[in-house]
Amino acid sequence: MSSYGYFPPSEHGSEVRQRQWDVFISHARKDAIIAKSLADALMERGRSVWMDTELRPGDSLQAIDQALRSSGVVIILLSPSSLSSSFHRYEVENALQSVPKGNVIPIAVGDVDLQALPLWLLDRQLIHLRDYRQVESLVRRLLPRIDATLGESNQSPEHELVMGEMPNRVPLVGVREYLQQLRSRTVGITWIIGEPGAGKTSLAREYAYQARNDLQFIFWLSARGSEAGEICGELQELDRTVFDAAGHGLVVVDELDAVQGDRRQIVELLGNFTQSQRVLITTRHAADARLLGSQEQEILTIGLLSRAAVSEYLDVLTEGWQQNDRQKLKELAQHLPGSPVMLRLVMNAFKFSPLHHLSEISPTLEGAIGETLQVLTGRLSDRARRRLFILSFCSDFLTLIRSQENWENPEDGELFSALLEWGICIQRGDNTFFTHELVVDFLRRMAPREALEDAISYVAMQLPDPEEVEAQEVMGSVITLSDLTDLPLRHGSAIALLDLLIWQASVWRAVGEPRRAEHASRRASSLAAEVGDPALQIRALNLKSALAFDQGRLVEACAIERRTAALASRELGPDHPISVASEANLAISLRALGELTEATSLMRRVVKKSRSLLPIGHPDRVAALTNLAICLREAGSLEEAMTLLDEAYSQAANDSARLNLNQVRAALLTNMGRLEEAAEILRGTVIRAAKVGPSGRSESLTAQANLAMVYARLGRVDEALSLQAEVLERFEFLHGPAHPATLNARNNFGVLLIGSGDHERALQLLTQVASEREQLLGRNHPDTLRSRIILAREMTDAGDREEALRAYRSLLPDVIRVFGPDSVLSLSIREEWADQLNESGDLRAARLAYKELLADVVAALPTDHPLVQRVQSRVTS
Repeated sequence: MSSYGYFPPSEHGSEVRQRQWDVFISHARKDAIIAKSLADALMERGRSVWMDTELRPGDSLQAIDQALRSSGVVIILLSPSSLSSSFHRYEVENALQSVPKGNVIPIAVGDVDLQALPLWLLDRQLIHLRDYRQVESLVRRLLPRIDATLGESNQSPEHELVMGEMPNRVPLVGVREYLQQLRSRTVGITWIIGEPGAGKTSLAREYAYQARNDLQFIFWLSARGSEAGEICGELQELDRTVFDAAGHGLVVVDELDAVQGDRRQIVELLGNFTQSQRVLITTRHAADARLLGSQEQEILTIGLLSRAAVSEYLDVLTEGWQQNDRQKLKELAQHLPGSPVMLRLVMNAFKFSPLHHLSEISPTLEGAIGETLQVLTGRLSDRARRRLFILSFCSDFLTLIRSQENWENPEDGELFSALLEWGICIQRGDNTFFTHELVVDFLRRMAPREALEDAISYVAMQLPDPEEVEAQEVMGSVITLSDLTDLPLRHGSAIALLDLLIWQASVWRAVGEPRRAEHASRRASSLAAEVGDPALQIRALNLKSALAFDQGRLVEACAIERRTAALASRELGPDHPISVASEANLAISLRALGELTEATSLMRRVVKKSRSLLPIGHPDRVAALTNLAICLREAGSLEEAMTLLDEAYSQAANDSARLNLNQVRAALLTNMGRLEEAAEILRGTVIRAAKVGPSGRSESLTAQANLAMVYARLGRVDEALSLQAEVLERFEFLHGPAHPATLNARNNFGVLLIGSGDHERALQLLTQVASEREQLLGRNHPDTLRSRIILAREMTDAGDREEALRAYRSLLPDVIRVFGPDSVLSLSIREEWADQLNESGDLRAARLAYKELLADVVAALPTDHPLVQRVQSRVTS
């Protein structure tokens, strides 16, 4: 009996389609300018692009459907306009049905409301496009992904050793799964079976093109109109002249069903090659595969099978069965859709049950799969069936489960053997997954409620660190699983779901998607309140405060951290690690808010507890020492800060921690006036960060930026500008022009321009940065406010008093609202505002502003604080 490895595609019943367009751009009419800029940039790089401008008067929606189905990649521009457009939703829905999900690239245009995003986007990391000025940078990032999706990332010329006449290559769409199946083997025979026009020849030609660099030769034989003896002669000549010398190659016999004469001898000759060569045969008849006898072979079926083809296909699969059983199965199959996966399942179920009523009760594909799976799953033990139900909710994780030991259970080997044998699961190379969504849906409906809860607990224990790349790869699968839970859970399962939600928010935070992070955080907070577990409530609150801190809502972050610290101390005890960590988080928020006295006092307490509770070298202990040193540096206690840094550095356990400490040390040395030492440390940091690899890239760029500022302090302004320009260019390349890191680099470049005396250029650049930060981060974000402060000061230095007054008048209420009325920064900006009034000649208003400020600084700050002394001097004078 032949051993057939059957690999149905993920798009069951799909035919191979010719690609007419490389890229289809779906957009709302209001986004036409950006869409046109994107299309032009892609076409300049040789990609064909379809937009609605291709429509002619009188064209129907079918023209759009046809363009979608014949496009390799679909780019969807998401904006407030497109998300409210029913026509755009029609295009999106058709795109998701017409091309594989991985071929759809969503791009957010402007500010997109997270709540308005379609569900299919929740597992995607959005690419942001703010305006047409970013198009060139975006296209540079998109091209590798587009080329990889189109199968054209390698554009080397055709293979030199090609024998026979290959047909012209026709770009295809919807064939990625087919090609993965074909390339999962390097030798052996695969039959490509389908009705006329299904695309068998085009698929074999595309495989030959994409595999050409791995092959020593390609031998293409077209059987149409050829005599069987002629084909056999060519194969025998090939055996004598090429195989021994050339080694591994590809032999394609196209349209075997069209050969004149007996096909058996051709197939037998091909069978001699399968141990050392790759062989593809295209044919309309599944029965041709029986000509090879007992050798192992694979069958890849394109499109739904005709009634005649169903009979042939079952003849191949059931070779060795008794004739009576084969006939009954074929009669049964005539009532079912010609889906290869359905036929495979029915064939295996028929071994255990006659399925007498299947044709009467379940003539649909969905019903037939349900009836069939009931028979097959009934063959499993209770334990294996329970595990199968759990895996049905984890269907997106099957690759991990089968490839990583920490995901696999002891009984999985035996279970998967049965699932693969029956066709419930498909193994493609290293990948294993369910054959069809209908299979997964049926198993989920059949599963008890506990299976979903067990699946949540199972996945929650396996999740990678949110900072790791692997986290982004499994993000979509975690979202899919957590979104299935809309019913009350048992306590343990609710805790596991909370873990999933917090993990999701942490991943979104790590990749710079704050809105999505806050969406997951809100779900986590709500669930934590329902569960009533203090430790979980603290975790949810810590996440919420971290997100508020990231978004610059410092007062809110501090308020959350105070609540968190109090809850942790009360419920867990003041010396519990979570309680100590909560106090540390509060101290960091207070420092960012300018409350240095309280932050330093609280951080001293954290350091004291860390020294007594944590071993030397513990990351939290090192972090506590570092954060206290930063507080002391900002408070002016430089020597004590250096002592703490030395202690932290001696305990740092890895390169990343030491690189970060070097940055802090350099800043401290700069404050101490030891500029040459600071520069030397930063130069060493740049070199060491480069050796760390990709993970050190951020530290290297930060060190270069800090080094530029030190060079400016040393009077080496030209070197500083040159270095900062290099940093800025690198950030723009890596992140795009509107990324926060890029804006920081551009802001620093503006500050250096001030130092060089180029006030006009500095003012222009700083104005742009302040505007873009406000657009990207919001008006009240601390980074936006700091840009506006620097801009107002530059207006003052440039002598533009009127503009400076307007800038301070607009800035002051925002600073007070964000940082609080008693923060040092708010009081300092009030001082600068009063100075502006004084310099402009409005002495009465200036005198009143100084007197009001004096009362507030005396109440908020120590009497020896420099700000108190300056304001007292101004009031006196």
